[in-house]
Amino acid sequence: MSGHPELEIKNYYNKLAQDYDDNRFNNSYGQYLDHQERSFLNRVLKSIPLELCMDLGCGTGRLLDYAHYGVDFSPEMLKVAEAKYPNKVLLEGRLTEIPLSNNALEAIYSFHVIMHQDHATTVLFLI
Repeated sequence: MSGHPELEIKNYYNKLAQDYDDNRFNNSYGQYLDHQERSFLNRVLKSIPLELCMDLGCGTGRLLDYAHYGVDFSPEMLKVAEAKYPNKVLLEGRLTEIPLSNNALEAIYSFHVIMHQDHATTVLFLI
């Protein structure tokens, strides 16, 4: 490691972006995860307007059917998401610096992201 773990993770996901969905979710385990996550979001977000939801760490936009906003720190992942969802608001940024005003959202969801955060940020997710 170079001593810059965030940059290394960003570069890693930038390199994976084009094939990420096929490599991660085009097998039985990935399809199971996808189904479970979508079932959860359908239940939890059913009464919240799409315009008031954000996918934090949206990556390639796999779960952007449930949100109007997506944030990710990998520009290459966001390019894939934008090709799928040209009408969504996709923002490049860090999880700790969401570029929206206070009270702009009613729901934020995030999958497969917390394990890439430092300890202090992880604690925020647990509160």
